[in-house]
Amino acid sequence: MPVLVEQSLQVQQFLEQGGYPLWAIMLLAMIICILFFERWLFLQYGFSKYILAWQRYWEAQEDKHSWSAQRIRDALIAQGNACLNRYKWFLKVAIAVCPLLGLMGTVSGMILVFDELAFFGNGNPRLMSAGIFKATIPTMAGMLVAIIGLLLQTVIKRMSRSQQQLLVQSLPLAPEQNAQQGASQ
Repeated sequence: MPVLVEQSLQVQQFLEQGGYPLWAIMLLAMIICILFFERWLFLQYGFSKYILAWQRYWEAQEDKHSWSAQRIRDALIAQGNACLNRYKWFLKVAIAVCPLLGLMGTVSGMILVFDELAFFGNGNPRLMSAGIFKATIPTMAGMLVAIIGLLLQTVIKRMSRSQQQLLVQSLPLAPEQNAQQGASQ
């Protein structure tokens, strides 16, 4: 238990050194992790139920040859794509904002360092280097969270593509439509 308390105090001290932008970056990091795990769980376990329902609906269709039947298939695939791409935009925005928040923290920290330099004159090099160190913490944290977020986003994209292919394969075209599509590609 004392180790956990000590570690939480170290994390709190680190967050206080970076200021408010670092708290915002930590919040975005948690949002990125929550979105990643939600999408991962959905793609791993939930989407297959949708595929089965759409497959049953498609197989229940008597007409798989007409233009309207093809539009029904396209609509089912579009519904699947909409489910697969849900919350992706939010994940992208959160990843893009992290380095910007880090930069904002660095700029605001440097403003404080220059303010102290102007107030105290030439300034103490140790004090200035400590201030610069505190100012660069948010940039480092923002870039680290963005890099990890990009890796997690890549995992989700790959899983989404494979699930999309599985959906398309589970809604087969009628035999003569397969031949026509093969000839047009």
